[in-house]
Amino acid sequence: KNGVIVNVLIDFNKEWGYGAKHCLSNENEFEHFIVYNPKYWDEKIKPKCESHIDYAGAIVSTMLHEATHIICNHRNLNSTDKEEIFEKMIYENYLNSNCDGGDENHLAGLLGITKEEYIDYLRNKRKDLFFTEYINYVNYLAGYSNSI
Repeated sequence: KNGVIVNVLIDFNKEWGYGAKHCLSNENEFEHFIVYNPKYWDEKIKPKCESHIDYAGAIVSTMLHEATHIICNHRNLNSTDKEEIFEKMIYENYLNSNCDGGDENHLAGLLGITKEEYIDYLRNKRKDLFFTEYINYVNYLAGYSNSI
């Protein structure tokens, strides 16, 4: 987005018991990895999703959340969850935040909106905006559209 290209390898790691994590290679600062455990996703996340589309969206949103950590790091920005710059990037790209579901006051304060506006976004708008944004992007990548 915005002309920033960062190569990221998404890799399976059965030893990791949680969803996904971003890693920066020590050997090469431009080598980035996101590792995940599909078994964890099938057992812990899939049952919480209402449909296969929601499940796919959760996977893509999580992977893009982890890629946002990498992009912030690449830009020398604070890439920590709950920090203003990072959470604004998450919000602007309609991605899931680790603060959702309990820390809405903190996020609303960072974003300069009310808690009610954030909850409306979280519950009513984000999923549709996320799918619209990324469907348009995939269509552009596939050559079905000339603009994003």
